[in-house]
Amino acid sequence: MGNDLTAKQLKFVEGMLIHGKGGKAAIHAGYSKKSAAVTASRLLKDQRILTALESARAERASRTGSDPDQVIEKLWATYDRAAAAGRDAAACKALELIGKHSGMFTDRVEHVADPAATGPVDLLTAARLIAFGLRSGGADLSVLDAAPVEPVRPALKGPAPVEH
Repeated sequence: MGNDLTAKQLKFVEGMLIHGKGGKAAIHAGYSKKSAAVTASRLLKDQRILTALESARAERASRTGSDPDQVIEKLWATYDRAAAAGRDAAACKALELIGKHSGMFTDRVEHVADPAATGPVDLLTAARLIAFGLRSGGADLSVLDAAPVEPVRPALKGPAPVEH
């Protein structure tokens, strides 16, 4: 697996198998905690790492005799048995795990600004909204078109200067 990868990159691949999340895998490999998410993003775009990760996952699946499809099938079977037996908690847990695997549940919250309700938008807030929209994949920024923009007036720190 990945003979052309560095020791840290191989450790990252190992971390991905263990943790399943890029940031945690980067920390596992010894990369900086501060930049773990950025490092993971960069590493997961490297075709050599993706190939090594795919190979490691296939090797693990053949070694353990399971793959994600088999796990989902077993979760559905667990749900069916639990629901038939009236074990609602077990049935709900199986559905929760299936839903998580399918990406049905996210922790994201979409915020929609109403300029009529919030009043004028200062330049700093407008810039933050634009940056958020770009990071989140294109939030609706049309609310900024209708909102009057006012310059940011930073508060002075300390006492006002004394004129002589």
